[in-house]
Amino acid sequence: MNRGLVIFAALQGAMAIAAAALGAHAGGTELVTTASTIQLAHAVAGLAAPLAVRTRLGEVSGWVLLAGALLFSADLYLRGFGIAALGPIAPLGGMAMIAGWLILAVAAFLRPAQPRP
Repeated sequence: MNRGLVIFAALQGAMAIAAAALGAHAGGTELVTTASTIQLAHAVAGLAAPLAVRTRLGEVSGWVLLAGALLFSADLYLRGFGIAALGPIAPLGGMAMIAGWLILAVAAFLRPAQPRP
């Protein structure tokens, strides 16, 4: 698996946990909870996608899932902690996450079936 993808996913997992803890102790809003949940789930999905189909397209889906999760969650974290939003970043991140899942579906569809042992 691509080393950069693993590092990116691991850092997002760490960011999600840190943000959830900060939100719990520093009075974050429901936005912070939503952001950390989405980000943590997609950190795992970003790692699992390339392993599930073992193709280049599967790896692309992992990158797109992680990029979308970062955009989506970062916007929600900022708003949840009362920092002015940077514009419509969350919807772009959401669209990227949807695209990542669709790319994974296409990768699985295009991958030749493997015989069962």
